[in-house]
Amino acid sequence: MAAVESSEDLAQEVRSLALGLARRIAGEDGNDSTQSAEDLVTLIASAEGSDAFGSRISQCRQDELGSLPELRSAVAHILSHGSDQGQYWGCIALSYLLHCNQSNIRLFAATPGILEGIAASLAMPESQGVACGVLSQLAFGNLENSIRICEMGGLLEGIAHVMKHGRPTDQMAATCALSNCAANSSALALKITRIPDLLQGLTDLCTDHGARGRQADSRRAGVSAMGCIDNLSLHKEVRPLLLERRIVSVLRPIMDHRGSERTRGEGSRVMSAESAIVVMRLTPTDQLPHLRVDAYVISTIVHCLRCAIDGEYWASFAWRLWELLEPIARLTANTANCQALTSEGACKLLIRVLQMPECETEMAPKGFVARSGRGAR
Repeated sequence: MAAVESSEDLAQEVRSLALGLARRIAGEDGNDSTQSAEDLVTLIASAEGSDAFGSRISQCRQDELGSLPELRSAVAHILSHGSDQGQYWGCIALSYLLHCNQSNIRLFAATPGILEGIAASLAMPESQGVACGVLSQLAFGNLENSIRICEMGGLLEGIAHVMKHGRPTDQMAATCALSNCAANSSALALKITRIPDLLQGLTDLCTDHGARGRQADSRRAGVSAMGCIDNLSLHKEVRPLLLERRIVSVLRPIMDHRGSERTRGEGSRVMSAESAIVVMRLTPTDQLPHLRVDAYVISTIVHCLRCAIDGEYWASFAWRLWELLEPIARLTANTANCQALTSEGACKLLIRVLQMPECETEMAPKGFVARSGRGAR
């Protein structure tokens, strides 16, 4: 009984602290508002099971705080009206509260002024990367939120601006936000594709990925950009626009990377494999018998298939069966590709697919895995 009472006392104390912080965050003293937003981040991260860097967040603490309408309104307030630092800490707090928490994603998305606040934070260099990360979290596997984001005037263009001109970590977050919106709807993917110079910005990030001397953050931004192109190419309505911009000519060299590029980890594997997947989707059927893909790249595609079957994430991607089966089927038009697929165990995996029960529910949400914290995705 004492343990139960202690737990209830702690919950009441946390609620009281959160409400006090909410009042201060929404207050007129800018310095106090900023400090209170930072204190809110500490309150979230101090829960048992959490850590100071946001890689682990207590869902119980998230639920306690996210259920408070006063706190949700206060976060929306500081995002719209806070100082640069206030907006930054507001975005961090929001990212922590949303992390893998569908209830909070629903509650905050419905909070008046929240998207307007995120849009305001997007314009600030200090907070724009985390703001893009928050949008990525809201859009991850959520069509309704993606529609809200894409229909808000100027918001997509703001994300695209960060993607083209931000720091590498901010570019990565921006491409993830665009990608997660695109994954949910062909209409949204078309709208995103038509943003001026967006495809050029994405391909620039992809081609910079393998440049000698590029830092790790720049390479990760390239991987995210490739994921965005992949999600855009999922939709047949978008493919003519991708062909019009000569995307295949950009992706073929990435698909064909050899040698030392293979030693750079799973990011490079994803780049080569996803470029091959997109190229297979966009290549005319009569040219497929002549399109041979490196066996190393095919081994990565088969690994992605295995992850999709098992419902596992890999390299920060959620892999889905239907988006992999089409390019794999198109790979089989080439004899050498068939041999590589067979040697990598693809036939056994495809038999597993045939034996799976029918299910209308996605095994994994669409898009990038949502993350929390600085540089959120």
